[in-house]
Amino acid sequence: MKYSARLWQPLTLICFALLGACTPVTQSTAPAAQTQDMVTPAENLRDRQPPTDAQRFSIVAANSELRVLAFRDGPMARFGHNHVIRSGALSGSVWVAPNVTDSLVRMVLPVDSLMVDEEAFRAEEGEEFSAPVDDKARAGTRKNMLSDKLLNAAEHAFVRATCATSDALILTRPGTIACDIMIAGNTITVIMPLTLSIDGTQLEAIGEATVRHEQLGLTPFSAAGGAISVADGLTLRYKILAQRLSN
Repeated sequence: MKYSARLWQPLTLICFALLGACTPVTQSTAPAAQTQDMVTPAENLRDRQPPTDAQRFSIVAANSELRVLAFRDGPMARFGHNHVIRSGALSGSVWVAPNVTDSLVRMVLPVDSLMVDEEAFRAEEGEEFSAPVDDKARAGTRKNMLSDKLLNAAEHAFVRATCATSDALILTRPGTIACDIMIAGNTITVIMPLTLSIDGTQLEAIGEATVRHEQLGLTPFSAAGGAISVADGLTLRYKILAQRLSN
């Protein structure tokens, strides 16, 4: 059986890299940030338990990916790079219940798994990411991203998400899912769309969105009095593949 719906994979909160360590590249434009309010107060979804009558799917890290595109901005943006931030280390489970509103998703992402500006993935993103990034700049950007001023990886080694939907028709038409996200010691709830398909024992979720830093509870990086900064619009791309477990 195969069917489609829209849900959300939200570990996309890990969405920025610093621009200060980069060398000049051609000017480019960040995507316009969405105006929809996608953040609501945390709803304690973490307290929910998986339903006993649900089919359980396990996320396959090797076939899943979180990718974030961060764009440079400011009067001196030419001295920065656009950045590709990526992780292929997502793990967790999806419980699909007969009553879809009882379904549950739990995911974990090691913060240290986030990589910055890998050449192969920059090449996939086209002209705006075509300028080379040397090892020193790449390392400096990643060090700043994981520092206590941003993701604080030393004290908060994992990003965790618990997700559920209240949309009973989500398996037959576009819908939304709410996710409690724990990141860098904070918890917020993000509501976003996602496209889901289940074919036999395999579940696949793919999608893309553009969000503002404020929606994610983050402050855009800036330096030199704002002359170099991260643009407000962050492009989030994700692919989640999960395999059904035997009951």
